[in-house]
Amino acid sequence: PIVFGPTELPQVSKWGYLRALDISFVTDPVAVRPLVPAELDLPERPTVIISRRSFDQVDYLAGHGYEELCVGISVIHNGEEGTTRGNFWPVMWVDQVRPITVGREFTGFAKLGADFSPIRDQSEELSWEMSEYGTVLARGKVRNAKPVDDVALEKIAQAGSIGYAFCSRYIPPVVNSPGVDEVTRCEMRSQITSVQVGEGELELFSPSWKDAPNGARAMSALASLPILQLRRAMVIEGSSSFDRSTITALPRTRSLSSATTAVAASGSAR
Repeated sequence: PIVFGPTELPQVSKWGYLRALDISFVTDPVAVRPLVPAELDLPERPTVIISRRSFDQVDYLAGHGYEELCVGISVIHNGEEGTTRGNFWPVMWVDQVRPITVGREFTGFAKLGADFSPIRDQSEELSWEMSEYGTVLARGKVRNAKPVDDVALEKIAQAGSIGYAFCSRYIPPVVNSPGVDEVTRCEMRSQITSVQVGEGELELFSPSWKDAPNGARAMSALASLPILQLRRAMVIEGSSSFDRSTITALPRTRSLSSATTAVAASGSAR
């Protein structure tokens, strides 16, 4: 709250430990296009990643951690500085309030609240479940995960050391204020220390609004995406950092008024 003074967040935040269970699939570009802003292009075979993440030793949480489910779509941005590839993150779910607020306000990560089961580790199977008001939204499993060799680990760690996240930062307009409607790009850094590869299994549900008023619409859109090819699942461990000075608003390709009109016409608000 601004009346208590400026932000307590460091410019560079650090997550001392993370574990990500990544399940990804190739989908139809026509089907996924409505979930991606016009400022971003899609590859010929766009990939959707469902990443179930556990964080610990988070600096802005005084060393505490949180649980998260991130949904990303592979995208391309062609700007004046050249071509940048990364993921657009249309929605995320988090089990704590502060990461939700921080992510939305600074970067534009579209975060919602949810409950997470502990990640179950048994019989060479890692599994998780996410729910809202007791209604299951998604389930995932990674089976038969085996460590990659040192050469593959080095390649993956190098490729994943710097990544680009694209988000949609939106604050509705009010009287005498135009609001904020912009696509942002930021640079994320990771130090990957362990990678396992296995077989993924994913269930995305489409609950009613009554049963899941926060996530029903997002889940309906995600559950309708065709899974053309399920890729190998990955279990990644390491740490990460984020310099907030890298958050950049992309040049606009549409006006706030047109975006607001489109939202109003659909009978919904973001």
